[in-house]
Amino acid sequence: MIGWIIQVTFISILLIILVHHFIDYFKTMLTVPKIKNLATTSLHEKYENIFKLINNNNDLEITTNANANNNNNNHLKNEDELMKDELTNFIKTQLQPTTNL
Repeated sequence: MIGWIIQVTFISILLIILVHHFIDYFKTMLTVPKIKNLATTSLHEKYENIFKLINNNNDLEITTNANANNNNNNHLKNEDELMKDELTNFIKTQLQPTTNL
């Protein structure tokens, strides 16, 4: 029984090592490594470009949000004025004396 356990353990470990080496071999032979050329590209320039994009987008968002808020405020003012006009007309009609008596 102990001999069978040792035999199965040895075969399992051997199989795991074999599969591991096959995977390593195929990974190195069948894939193209990614190469970054850090010498010719400047990270500082990339960061500056990113900051410019962020600042431009923020400026656009701020102006579009400001325009949207102004349009909403104008729409609310128009509604307020219409309500005031309707209310004054209603009060005028209610305050007029009735002549039907």
